[in-house]
Amino acid sequence: MYDVRVDLRDIEVLTGDDAPLVGRLWIRFPGRSFPGDAWSDFIASVVSSTVTALRETLSGEGEGFAYFFDGPYYVYYRLLPASAPSLYIEANCDGTGEPVSEWVGEVPLAQVVASWLSAVEAILARCAEAGLSGAAVAVLQRSQSELVAMAVQASWGRKTATD
Repeated sequence: MYDVRVDLRDIEVLTGDDAPLVGRLWIRFPGRSFPGDAWSDFIASVVSSTVTALRETLSGEGEGFAYFFDGPYYVYYRLLPASAPSLYIEANCDGTGEPVSEWVGEVPLAQVVASWLSAVEAILARCAEAGLSGAAVAVLQRSQSELVAMAVQASWGRKTATD
């Protein structure tokens, strides 16, 4: 099971309208939380990086990299040829100069997109409730729009955006 987890209780904007949105966000793989349980990071940056990686993966490049910014962690996505699109995923740590895969597996594309979309919608709802706004929230809103389009694409079983 691939599941994006977010702790909505402590999301905050550090300072100012262009300041980053900080909070706890991580991915739950079977038997592993990545980068770790309740990982604290720049939420909008992680989401934006993941959406970019998924867009690259679906747009014909066939692969993409998403980064966590508070540490040497990244996720590699590669589209696998199948009638129901799925992704080969590696969750990696590059802290020693040589990447170490902490989790490797295959996940349906629809599950990955739906999990990120659900997390982004929850974050945006929490931001609205708390009166948070600014550049980071705008990034999340754009990411939400892209994820909705990807969810439609995944539900059609399309392998690339150009099909």
